[in-house]
Amino acid sequence: MKKIIYLLSCILICVSCKKELVVDFEITGITKVGETVNFINHSGNSYKYFWNFGDGSSSTEENPIHKYSMPGTYTVTLKITDANGSSSSVSKLVKITGTTYSFHNNTSFDLSDFRSFYWNGTDIVDIILHGTLPQGQETNIVITTRPEILFGFRFGDKLFVGTKPFVLIPDMHNLLTIDDNTTIYGGKGANNIFEHLKDQYFLSKNDNHFKIIKTP
Repeated sequence: MKKIIYLLSCILICVSCKKELVVDFEITGITKVGETVNFINHSGNSYKYFWNFGDGSSSTEENPIHKYSMPGTYTVTLKITDANGSSSSVSKLVKITGTTYSFHNNTSFDLSDFRSFYWNGTDIVDIILHGTLPQGQETNIVITTRPEILFGFRFGDKLFVGTKPFVLIPDMHNLLTIDDNTTIYGGKGANNIFEHLKDQYFLSKNDNHFKIIKTP
């Protein structure tokens, strides 16, 4: 009987002495879109690591790095598991700054040779070639420091550009929508498109045929 009591006492002592998993980490680096963010593990008694970066990405490295493609506030969670299968987790917020944009084609047809760019009053800069932008689809996300963005595309042998730029809101993702009421300038290709694209058009759907209509 004494032996049983002694063994039970030892078991209780061992259980009480078992250390709880301590999980913690810190975030360093430039917390801005496109920049490398460092996640440094400070956990003890850990065996396996699982990081959830809050944007659909994850890692099993001990001290991973990650780049965010869109600004916003993300919940980062680290879960650790020891050799006995015990686990614990902790979550922290990281605010990612910077400005991004993408274009959504809400017109009635595909936009060929679609591109986005910035016009500084003299030159076209920061040109991004997106290829054909199908109806109902969205371009890839673009990181920018510009305050506004224009777009262009080809229709037949003519090049068309938006009549006015989309103003971007800083430190957020800007989804820019083009629809059948978007006004555009059009003309045959030239080096300085703003000298040659004088005629104004709008996108239109008429009798189930897609076309670009010149404004009066």
